[in-house]
Amino acid sequence: MFGIVTPMTYRHNITAFLLVLLLALFFAGCALNGAASASSKKAQKDIMATQAELADLSVYQAINRGEKLYRAEKYKQAVPFYERALELKPKNSHAHYRIAQCYLALGDKAKVIKHYRVLEHLDYSLALKIAAGMP
Repeated sequence: MFGIVTPMTYRHNITAFLLVLLLALFFAGCALNGAASASSKKAQKDIMATQAELADLSVYQAINRGEKLYRAEKYKQAVPFYERALELKPKNSHAHYRIAQCYLALGDKAKVIKHYRVLEHLDYSLALKIAAGMP
């Protein structure tokens, strides 16, 4: 039982340990992948649902949905909500400001400048904040 540890026994123990570790990592990865794919499918369903109901949103509702996505750093998904708010109320400075921030994060300078120019006339302090964030 407490015999002499030979090099062969030592190698066997290490091999067994590595095999158990490998299996544990494999099953952990499978569990994470299943959870990630389930959340990914839910996110895609949410985005598709939002596109279908986008036309029914008020300015307030569109900005609120855009804000949630913006705070979650989902800038591309937030843009249509701010665009919807601007369709309903073209002079909404907050919507112009947030959509400019989204485009800034996405690297679309032309669209940032477009909304910056509108903001210059609506709310100069917000326009300055956008200008400060541009490279």
